[in-house]
Amino acid sequence: MTWTARLALSLLAVICSQSLFALGQSPWQNARMAENFMSSFSTALGQSQAFSSDQMDDIMSICDSIQSGVDRMDRSGKTSANKLQAMNMAFASAVAEIAIAEGGGQSAQVKTNAVADALASAFLQTTGVVNTQFVNEIRTLISMFAQANAVSSSSSSVSASTGGQGGQGGYGGGAYGGQGAASSAAAASAAASRLSSPSAALRVSSAVSSLVSSGGPSSPAALSSTISNVVSQISASNPGLSGCDVLVQALLEIVSALVHILGSANIGQVNSSAAGQSASLVGQSVYQALS
Repeated sequence: MTWTARLALSLLAVICSQSLFALGQSPWQNARMAENFMSSFSTALGQSQAFSSDQMDDIMSICDSIQSGVDRMDRSGKTSANKLQAMNMAFASAVAEIAIAEGGGQSAQVKTNAVADALASAFLQTTGVVNTQFVNEIRTLISMFAQANAVSSSSSSVSASTGGQGGQGGYGGGAYGGQGAASSAAAASAAASRLSSPSAALRVSSAVSSLVSSGGPSSPAALSSTISNVVSQISASNPGLSGCDVLVQALLEIVSALVHILGSANIGQVNSSAAGQSASLVGQSVYQALS
C-alpha cells in the first residue's frame, strides 16, 4: 500500500472520531523514564514472539529514535505537553505501521494484543499506572492502518485490471505499484497542490454541504455517498489518473471538508474510547463508495 493512501485514510478516521492521542501519564517526561519504558516494552514484546526478528529490529530502531528525541528535549529543559503528545503519536504510529506489516507468522490481531500487553506492562513498571487510554488508542490506530491496507488492496486490484496506467500532465505521472517512495512523494505533492485549484475548492464546498445536510460526517450513508461523488467527479475531470491517484485526491478533499466542518462546530466532550467505531465507519464508507 502507498503511504499516501494510508495517511489520507488515517487522517480521515482521526478527524471523524475527533480523537487525539491522550497525554496521560507520559513515559517521555525525562530520559531515564523513557529508556526504562522502552526497554520494558521491547522486552515484553519480544517475549510475546508475535513479531519476526526483523520486525523487532525495527521496533528497537524506533525506540532508539524516540530516545534520542527525549534526550535532546531533556537536555534543553523545554519539555511541554505538546511535545510529549507529539512523542506519543510518533511512537504509536511507527509501532502501528510495523504491527500491520506481514511477517512473523502471526495475524494483525495477535500483534495488536501483543503490543497492547507490552505497553500495559511497560507503563505499569515505569510509571506505576497503566495509561489505558493510550493503549486503547494505539489499538485504534492499528485498526485504522489495517482498514487503509484493505482499501488499498481493493484499489490496487482495480488498477491492475485496468492496466495500472499513471496520470498525465505531471500529476500521478506513473503507476503506484512498486515505484518507491520518490513516486509516492511526487504523487502526494501533486495531490496536495491540486487542493488549491478552483475545481477542488468547488468539490470541497459541495462535500461540506452534502455532509452537513445528510446527517453529518458520522452518518455512514452520508460519508459513503459524499466519497463516491467526489471520486466520480475527480475521475471524470481527470481521466488519465490511476485509481490510487483518484483515491488519494478524493480522500484529501474529504479531509479538507471535515476540517472545515470541525472548524465551524462547537465540540463537546469526546469519547476517545469509542474511536474504533469511527475507524470502522470510515472503512465501511470507503468500501461502499468504491464498490
